[in-house]
Formats: sequence, C-alpha cells, structure tokens
Amino acid sequence: MQDIKTGNTYFSMAADTFTSLGTLTSLGGAIALAVNETNNTLYVASVNGTISVFALDPPAVPTTFSVNGLIKDAQGVPVAGVAVTATGGGTTATALTDSLGLFVLTGLPLGTYTVTPASAANSFAPASQTVSVIDSNLGGLTFQANPPIVPNSYTLSPYALIGPGVTTTAPSS
Repeated sequence: MQDIKTGNTYFSMAADTFTSLGTLTSLGGAIALAVNETNNTLYVASVNGTISVFALDPPAVPTTFSVNGLIKDAQGVPVAGVAVTATGGGTTATALTDSLGLFVLTGLPLGTYTVTPASAANSFAPASQTVSVIDSNLGGLTFQANPPIVPNSYTLSPYALIGPGVTTTAPSS
C-alpha cells in the first residue's frame, strides 16, 4: 500500500536511483491503493472507509491463430490418424486427423510455416505446403493420401540372406 496525497509524485527505486513515474492526484480523499496483478484490479481506499475497485487492462498476450485442412485418399475417403505438423519461426504444432480426415493446428503466432503430414501407411501429395499466418486463421489445406512409395524393382546381392530360411544363390558357371 502506498499513501496517496494530492500532488504526490510516486517514485520507484531501480538500480539505486529514483525514477519519477508521474504525479498522482487524489480524487475524493484517497489514502491508499493496491494492485492485484493476478486479476488486474486496482483497489483505492478513501478516507471515509470505502474501497473502490477498478479493472485494469489485461496484459498483452501474443495473438495466435490456427491452420486447418483435410486429408483424403485418391477415392475421396477421409484418412484418420495422420500426424500433421506445422513448423516455422521456432514454433511447432502437431495434430492428428479425425475420422473425417480433418486436422486443426492451433497456437500459431504470426509467421510462415511448413505444414507436413506423416504416416507410415501413406505418402502424401503434396508432401508439404507452406503457409503464411498474417492476421487470421487459415483453412482449406488439402492433402491426398496415397499408398506408400516403394521401388518398382529390387536388386539383391547374390548370397544375401533376405528372410528367415530364404537365401539367394549365384548361378553356376
């Protein structure tokens, strides 16, 4: 609590020097004040015993946004359980697609992000998308889930064990 007297200047001790923060003018005989930083309120006690409560502006919280989209296979069937990650500007957000193939990446501050789906059961087209979060939530990203990419042919070295009980042999010369 700080006593308030008309015309008093309130000082703050910082680094062993006094810094003037301004002149306080007592309204209606205020004699003390207290600030509750948890709920951003100012309490002012007057000489007649009443306490007035004033709401203060909340502290500035950085604005965050979301990016949402849909993942379906080539036949248009939603794909559930795909991990989708947005990375950029030191921020990472991850979400799983639901039964409708929808995902929502939340808590993204302003910036540019690379959005990438990942699943052992699928490859995706496109493999990733770059988006810029400027001043609003973004929607409408779409990815197509495809069968995993596998090579068309395999080259096996002669004499290599390729599975339990299966061995390749070299042709006789």
